[in-house]
Amino acid sequence: MTVHVAEAPVLDPLLVANAAAELAELRRLRAVAAAAAQGRTQRDIAARLDISQSAVYKMLVRARHTPGLFELTPWEVVLRYAAGEISHDAMLEELRAWTWTRDRFLDADSPEPEQFVAGNWHDLDRAVRFGYLTDDDFDAAVERVR
Repeated sequence: MTVHVAEAPVLDPLLVANAAAELAELRRLRAVAAAAAQGRTQRDIAARLDISQSAVYKMLVRARHTPGLFELTPWEVVLRYAAGEISHDAMLEELRAWTWTRDRFLDADSPEPEQFVAGNWHDLDRAVRFGYLTDDDFDAAVERVR
Protein backbone atom coordinates (compact mmCIF):
# COMPACT_ATOMS: atom_id res chain seq x y z
CA MET A 1 0.00 0.00 0.00
CA THR A 2 1.34 3.41 -0.93
CA VAL A 3 0.97 6.01 1.78
CA HIS A 4 0.16 9.46 0.48
CA VAL A 5 2.07 12.17 2.34
CA ALA A 6 0.44 15.55 2.10
CA GLU A 7 2.67 18.59 1.87
CA ALA A 8 2.74 20.65 5.05
CA PRO A 9 0.72 23.84 4.62
CA VAL A 10 2.15 27.18 5.63
CA LEU A 11 0.01 28.24 8.55
CA ASP A 12 -1.15 31.76 9.21
CA PRO A 13 0.79 33.11 12.24
CA LEU A 14 -2.56 33.89 13.87
CA LEU A 15 -3.47 30.20 13.69
CA VAL A 16 -0.11 29.24 15.17
CA ALA A 17 -0.62 31.66 18.06
CA ASN A 18 -4.20 30.48 18.57
CA ALA A 19 -3.15 26.81 18.64
CA ALA A 20 -0.44 27.52 21.22
CA ALA A 21 -2.88 29.48 23.39
CA GLU A 22 -5.57 26.80 23.19
CA LEU A 23 -3.06 24.09 24.10
CA ALA A 24 -1.76 26.15 27.02
CA GLU A 25 -5.29 26.65 28.33
CA LEU A 26 -6.08 22.95 27.99
CA ARG A 27 -2.92 22.00 29.86
CA ARG A 28 -3.62 24.58 32.55
CA LEU A 29 -7.15 23.23 33.00
CA ARG A 30 -5.80 19.69 33.26
CA ALA A 31 -3.16 20.75 35.79
CA VAL A 32 -5.70 22.58 37.95
CA ALA A 33 -8.10 19.61 37.87
CA ALA A 34 -5.27 17.19 38.71
CA ALA A 35 -4.03 19.38 41.58
CA ALA A 36 -7.53 19.58 43.04
CA ALA A 37 -7.95 15.81 42.67
CA GLN A 38 -4.70 15.38 44.62
CA GLY A 39 -6.19 17.38 47.48
CA ARG A 40 -4.68 20.80 46.91
CA THR A 41 -6.97 23.62 47.96
CA GLN A 42 -8.34 26.20 45.56
CA ARG A 43 -6.48 28.89 47.51
CA ASP A 44 -3.20 27.01 47.17
CA ILE A 45 -3.72 26.50 43.44
CA ALA A 46 -4.69 30.16 43.02
CA ALA A 47 -1.60 31.35 44.88
CA ARG A 48 0.66 29.12 42.79
CA LEU A 49 -0.88 30.39 39.53
CA ASP A 50 -1.19 33.99 40.75
CA ILE A 51 -4.90 34.09 39.98
CA SER A 52 -7.97 34.49 42.18
CA GLN A 53 -9.57 31.62 44.04
CA SER A 54 -12.79 32.30 42.15
CA ALA A 55 -10.91 31.84 38.86
CA VAL A 56 -9.75 28.43 40.10
CA TYR A 57 -13.32 27.57 41.11
CA LYS A 58 -14.56 28.47 37.61
CA MET A 59 -11.82 26.35 36.05
CA LEU A 60 -12.81 23.38 38.21
CA VAL A 61 -16.44 23.78 37.19
CA ARG A 62 -15.37 23.88 33.55
CA ALA A 63 -13.16 20.81 34.09
CA ARG A 64 -16.09 18.88 35.59
CA HIS A 65 -18.16 19.70 32.52
CA THR A 66 -15.46 18.72 30.03
CA PRO A 67 -15.89 15.04 29.24
CA GLY A 68 -12.64 13.27 28.45
CA LEU A 69 -10.53 16.18 29.70
CA PHE A 70 -7.48 13.97 30.16
CA GLU A 71 -7.89 12.08 26.88
CA LEU A 72 -5.94 12.99 23.76
CA THR A 73 -8.22 14.07 20.90
CA PRO A 74 -7.61 14.52 17.18
CA TRP A 75 -8.14 18.26 17.71
CA GLU A 76 -5.31 18.32 20.25
CA VAL A 77 -3.04 16.45 17.82
CA VAL A 78 -3.78 19.07 15.16
CA LEU A 79 -3.15 21.89 17.65
CA ARG A 80 0.18 20.35 18.64
CA TYR A 81 1.18 20.35 14.99
CA ALA A 82 -0.02 23.91 14.42
CA ALA A 83 1.84 25.12 17.51
CA GLY A 84 5.06 23.55 16.20
CA GLU A 85 5.30 20.79 18.82
CA ILE A 86 5.15 17.93 16.33
CA SER A 87 5.91 17.69 12.63
CA HIS A 88 3.34 17.55 9.86
CA ASP A 89 4.28 13.91 9.19
CA ALA A 90 3.98 12.98 12.88
CA MET A 91 0.54 14.59 13.04
CA LEU A 92 -0.66 12.70 9.97
CA GLU A 93 0.74 9.45 11.34
CA GLU A 94 -1.18 9.89 14.60
CA LEU A 95 -4.36 10.78 12.74
CA ARG A 96 -4.01 7.82 10.36
CA ALA A 97 -3.84 5.46 13.33
CA TRP A 98 -6.87 7.02 15.04
CA THR A 99 -10.03 5.07 15.77
CA TRP A 100 -12.66 7.44 14.42
CA THR A 101 -16.08 7.84 15.98
CA ARG A 102 -19.12 9.76 14.82
CA ASP A 103 -21.50 11.84 16.91
CA ARG A 104 -24.35 9.80 18.34
CA PHE A 105 -27.15 9.73 20.87
CA LEU A 106 -27.10 7.20 23.69
CA ASP A 107 -30.78 6.66 23.01
CA ALA A 108 -31.44 7.06 19.30
CA ASP A 109 -34.98 8.32 20.00
CA SER A 110 -33.88 11.02 22.45
CA PRO A 111 -32.96 14.55 21.32
CA GLU A 112 -31.97 15.45 24.91
CA PRO A 113 -28.51 17.08 25.12
CA GLU A 114 -27.43 14.83 27.99
CA GLN A 115 -28.00 11.86 25.71
CA PHE A 116 -25.65 13.28 23.05
CA VAL A 117 -22.13 11.83 22.77
CA ALA A 118 -19.76 13.82 20.58
CA GLY A 119 -17.61 11.79 18.29
CA ASN A 120 -14.11 12.76 17.21
CA TRP A 121 -14.74 12.80 13.45
CA HIS A 122 -15.81 16.43 13.50
CA ASP A 123 -12.35 17.42 14.82
CA LEU A 124 -10.98 16.91 11.30
CA ASP A 125 -13.78 18.89 9.68
CA ARG A 126 -13.18 21.69 12.17
CA ALA A 127 -9.42 21.62 11.53
CA VAL A 128 -9.97 21.99 7.78
CA ARG A 129 -12.61 24.69 8.28
CA PHE A 130 -10.27 26.73 10.51
CA GLY A 131 -7.31 26.32 8.15
CA TYR A 132 -5.11 24.05 10.27
CA LEU A 133 -5.39 21.23 7.74
CA THR A 134 -5.73 21.17 3.97
CA ASP A 135 -8.11 18.93 2.07
CA ASP A 136 -5.08 16.77 1.21
CA ASP A 137 -4.26 16.47 4.94
CA PHE A 138 -7.83 15.39 5.60
CA ASP A 139 -7.65 12.75 2.86
CA ALA A 140 -4.28 11.48 4.11
CA ALA A 141 -5.55 11.27 7.69
CA VAL A 142 -8.57 9.16 6.80
CA GLU A 143 -7.26 7.13 3.86
CA ARG A 144 -7.37 3.82 5.77
CA VAL A 145 -10.98 4.48 6.83
CA ARG A 146 -12.25 4.99 3.30
